[in-house]
Amino acid sequence: MSAISEFGGTIYKWMARAIGDPTKRHAKSIWAATLSVAEALMSVVNNGLATDIRRIKNAHIRGIEVRTEKEEAEAELAGAKGKQVLAEAVEASNRATLHKRKDAEARIERRRREAEAAKTEAEAEAIRMDAETRRITAETEGLARLIEALSLLKQQGGGLAVDPDELRRLLGRDGPSETDSQL
Repeated sequence: MSAISEFGGTIYKWMARAIGDPTKRHAKSIWAATLSVAEALMSVVNNGLATDIRRIKNAHIRGIEVRTEKEEAEAELAGAKGKQVLAEAVEASNRATLHKRKDAEARIERRRREAEAAKTEAEAEAIRMDAETRRITAETEGLARLIEALSLLKQQGGGLAVDPDELRRLLGRDGPSETDSQL
């Protein structure tokens, strides 16, 4: 279907509407106006100006498309600039709080090292206490065996002559003790 026949069909529909309902207000004036427009349009079509109008219409549509594309590109650019400004703001904020984060990290590291040193010191103290406990236990067991041996010797009628000062020196004690009186 050609553009002229489409145009004629459109004019026919307008005329049918204008003529078809005489009860409408101002129907005759609408009908006359429609016929005037139709007459002007038919003369434009007959004179070959319709193709020029189509070119003008297409150029106008293309101009609208170009403006729309330009507006979309500007919107994308504005969005990209907004993202860039946001990224710069986040980076500036990070730089502004960097020293606080580094201070906090340094405090955490210092506390970790202090806790590690305290743990090591506690472990060393536990080892020292264990060694001291073993030493005392060994001395106590040794002294108990000595007392047992002396008691057995005394029961069997024997005796032992020991210099108390020399015994204290060997045992690493100063002054008389309960064991000394038993000897």
